[in-house]
Amino acid sequence: MLERRRLSAPGPAFYCDNNVHRLGRSLRMLGYDTLLFGDGEDDELRRLRNESGRILLTRDSDFENESNTLILASDIYLEQLKIVVTTFKLDVETYRYSICLECNTVIHSTDPSAHAKDVPDWVVAEGHPLWQCPECRKLYWAGSHLERMNERFNELFRSGP
Repeated sequence: MLERRRLSAPGPAFYCDNNVHRLGRSLRMLGYDTLLFGDGEDDELRRLRNESGRILLTRDSDFENESNTLILASDIYLEQLKIVVTTFKLDVETYRYSICLECNTVIHSTDPSAHAKDVPDWVVAEGHPLWQCPECRKLYWAGSHLERMNERFNELFRSGP
């Protein structure tokens, strides 16, 4: 079975403040390089944003009028995601599910039979594709959870981002 090569999406890279981590994981699902910032001080986050050139996504009004920052008014992550996609004109189709949700690393194809004890039997028996993060070793396969996420994304972006 021929599969597409997994690549992270070109375009902006993000930092998500601790108040928008669910948004950050959704951006990773869409293939965007997104780092999650924990409970550190605002000045540390400013330093990291400035040194990395990443765009800061936050709900914290303390960052008002700062460069490379988007303050999100909504506390609903799907609304936040739609705003980010629209603001930065992100490709929501091409790079889906190419980045590890845990450590933000591009995942790679791996042999399902080599991981038979770690995945559902049907993944190996039916020869489904399997991917693994080279950093944390987490395994990914296309199950019903992926179908549900695709439906959610397709519905969210149906009328255009």
